[in-house]
Amino acid sequence: CQEGQLACLYAVSVLAGNPQHARSNVLPVFSDICKATLAQMQAGRSDGDLVPFLELISSLAASLGDELFQSGHLEVLIRLCTLALASTEQDILKPVLLFLQKLATSRSPAVLPQILQDVMQAVVLHFHTWPRVMGAQLFKVFTAFLERHEAAFLRVLL
Repeated sequence: CQEGQLACLYAVSVLAGNPQHARSNVLPVFSDICKATLAQMQAGRSDGDLVPFLELISSLAASLGDELFQSGHLEVLIRLCTLALASTEQDILKPVLLFLQKLATSRSPAVLPQILQDVMQAVVLHFHTWPRVMGAQLFKVFTAFLERHEAAFLRVLL
């Protein structure tokens, strides 16, 4: 990853789908993966280059859930996801919305109300530009916002 080879993260995302492998093989080096990805994006890599990393974090969110959110990487993950929300590419948006759905349903104390409000604002700011095919994933995210954070989400909408 440090050399800008983010494509290898596709294989790691498959491994991360298994909670045992995610804990023993991915989480110990996840900080390095995050730093390398952030550096690559700040160096001007295209949004499409972020897809393997987004697939990885959506796999980790699905397999580890709150454990991922409490790992100390939440700020970087939210920053990269909110940047990715400006995209109109399905390959970018799908893993981001899966990650955000897990985030919205999390019971982790690390997921602070302000973090969720910022995420909700970013989703509401961009969703109208996304392709129609993202409708089912967007519905799931909006449903998670309403079911778990109704008052905050309604404030964002109004």
